[in-house]
Amino acid sequence: MAFEKELPEWKAAGIEPPLTKRNEGWKPGEKPPADWLNWTQNKTYEALKELQEKAVPSDSPTFTGPLTVPRLISTVATGTAPLTVNSETQVDNLNADMVNGFRLNQGVRTTDSPTFAGLKTNKFVLPVRTSDPVSPEVGETWFRSDL
Repeated sequence: MAFEKELPEWKAAGIEPPLTKRNEGWKPGEKPPADWLNWTQNKTYEALKELQEKAVPSDSPTFTGPLTVPRLISTVATGTAPLTVNSETQVDNLNADMVNGFRLNQGVRTTDSPTFAGLKTNKFVLPVRTSDPVSPEVGETWFRSDL
């Protein structure tokens, strides 16, 4: 998020007040020398300028190496993906409760929701094999029990 307030530019460098004055501050009725006041104003301007230039990125940060954080919390609204991965490589240890809008604890019987197009079952049980099928059919689903 960008800063909204205009930076109070003050370029007159002034002269740094002695340490005793910086420790004690101004006394009632005291009129500080203009150079001391200019020094204070200039240092304030330079510090604020540095904050505006360096403290907040102008847009989303980009990382070129690994990013390690203890926890990632997304507050993005429903309908916007909170995470985008531009890779087809499987992500190990990625825990997910839903795949394409379906909870992973749902059964895979033909009477269950969601339904799976082309799912062939034998009395509500998926066929289990110990070898690859000789003539696999398109849409056939089977599990190897020996792997």
